[in-house]
Amino acid sequence: MYDSNLSYSPPPPTEPPVEPVPEKHSTLGILSFVLAILSMLIICFDLVLVFSLSGGLTVNQSYGWIDTVLSCLGGITALVALGLGIGAVTQKNTKKIFGILGIVFSALFLLGYCAIIGVNLVNVMANM
Repeated sequence: MYDSNLSYSPPPPTEPPVEPVPEKHSTLGILSFVLAILSMLIICFDLVLVFSLSGGLTVNQSYGWIDTVLSCLGGITALVALGLGIGAVTQKNTKKIFGILGIVFSALFLLGYCAIIGVNLVNVMANM
């Protein structure tokens, strides 16, 4: 009945369960989101400033440099926000929400920015 060849071994010790580390928001994602919002604010400021100085929808040529500088600043800021958003989404062990929002807002801004440039180019070509 009793087999002496079989030996009893205690179960292996169990390791205490490792508690998951809570994920933090990505710093790159937060920067991307803030820069995307900042680029939109820069363009809004540009539109308000130039149209208020010009007195209407046609931009006075003496204020063209303000429009150019602020438009380029807004576009560059949106490109940086897009790059940071992509970097934030590819990071491991971080929350991705701000990176995704930064990508979406900066991409929408850049699409609108390119559309405005395209409309202006068509108007310039039509007036030649």
